[in-house]
Amino acid sequence: MKAVFSDIDNVLMFDLHVAPKTLRLIEQIRTHAPFVLVTARSFNSVSQIPPIPHDHLIVENGCVVYDGDRIDAAWERRIQPYLPVVEAHKQSLGLTLRPKTCMVSVGVTENGLTEADIDRVRRELPPELVLRTSSNERGTFLEMYPRIAGKAAALRYLAEKLGVAVEDTCALGDDLVDIEMLEACGYPVTHQEAREAVVALVRERGGYVAPCGGHEASADMLGEVLRWTRHEEAPR
Repeated sequence: MKAVFSDIDNVLMFDLHVAPKTLRLIEQIRTHAPFVLVTARSFNSVSQIPPIPHDHLIVENGCVVYDGDRIDAAWERRIQPYLPVVEAHKQSLGLTLRPKTCMVSVGVTENGLTEADIDRVRRELPPELVLRTSSNERGTFLEMYPRIAGKAAALRYLAEKLGVAVEDTCALGDDLVDIEMLEACGYPVTHQEAREAVVALVRERGGYVAPCGGHEASADMLGEVLRWTRHEEAPR
């Protein structure tokens, strides 16, 4: 494996805590391959959680890519034409929104949404946007962002920029919003407490499913990834 992409919530961090062993393993992986954090959180939200070592950062479900501490200008230019649609949709929903710059994020519990409300949000979604769900310690969220974005698209973009073939990438995820990234990467990784659809996909692709959950799963998954980066390829 020549590049590692990982979700944060319920993969590296549980209940806003990152275990010391997780941090040590990430640092070891970084001596062999770039370690990229990929999250639905905004940059400000990431700055408020425990610091996690990384080489690159992808936030807002792939809408924003950071090259070091700066926004990647080329990726930003791809997303900008869609921002008027995002802003107009924010205004039309009439709901309390999470603070995101390039996407629409609606808290299901925060807004007291029923299944009928969620169906309405899906029906009224502009064709330029896609809707996915994600969850963290604050609850479940409806995430709407430009079709050109997404975790998978950002993974492919950054892999190309790093000079790494997509088949030589590894991705760790647990939620429905991670599925596209787990489909796009060379080798997908998850744990047994992830969403059923995620576990099924990883097994179907011949990836690795840690037989545990929580911080134990984080250490288990990263331990496997470390072995793969040392040997440059994952088992097939």
